Amino acid sequence: MELLQTLEIPNFPLRFKVSNKQKAKYWKRHHKNRPKKYENYQNTDKEGYLLDQEGNRLLKNPDAMGTPKYVSLSGNNFTTGLHPSVRSGLVHNLKDFYMPYVRLMKPFQKFPLIVEWDFYAPVDRGFDMSNFWFYYKYLEDCLFMTEYRKRPVQPILPDDDRAYVVKPGAPLLWPVDTLEQRKFVFKFYHDNRPLIQNHPLWKAQHQNTDTP
Repeated sequence: MELLQTLEIPNFPLRFKVSNKQKAKYWKRHHKNRPKKYENYQNTDKEGYLLDQEGNRLLKNPDAMGTPKYVSLSGNNFTTGLHPSVRSGLVHNLKDFYMPYVRLMKPFQKFPLIVEWDFYAPVDRGFDMSNFWFYYKYLEDCLFMTEYRKRPVQPILPDDDRAYVVKPGAPLLWPVDTLEQRKFVFKFYHDNRPLIQNHPLWKAQHQNTDTP
């Protein structure tokens, strides 16, 4: 393999703010895990919300109400469990984070690519490495973007098709001492295996890139 480029991204995001102020939430009779102080309240309004002795709805999130709301980045949040608009916002924010780094790269001229991904993070808590797939997926999306914020940009990759990337990045854990030391290091290699370079798919591609 031939190393073509290395991309280092420090302090990768762990969460994003999705709202400046959280709305008030209220208890309903069918809600489980009600605090003991609310167990004896049974009166409800027309919408089914529990009421206190003065007719006010019982607040469910007194500590969080009015404070910013953050959503942690995880593979599950990019597939299920979030409203589509929130999920779309997370994708948009992650791409915004990546783009300043992507714009420092040079367009690739040799294909296909093998991508190695070094994942530097502390290991003082449990996590599933396969749950971080989205970090690479949305980075790769940025590599072949032709427009960013309604302005044309030069793509780093023509596409993410198998003709250009034969091995996408999968995280390899490198333990560090503190969260501030976290970073990604992506290494992009040219796959120059004879089996690949002599295959009709990539042989034709190579001939096309050599044509003036």
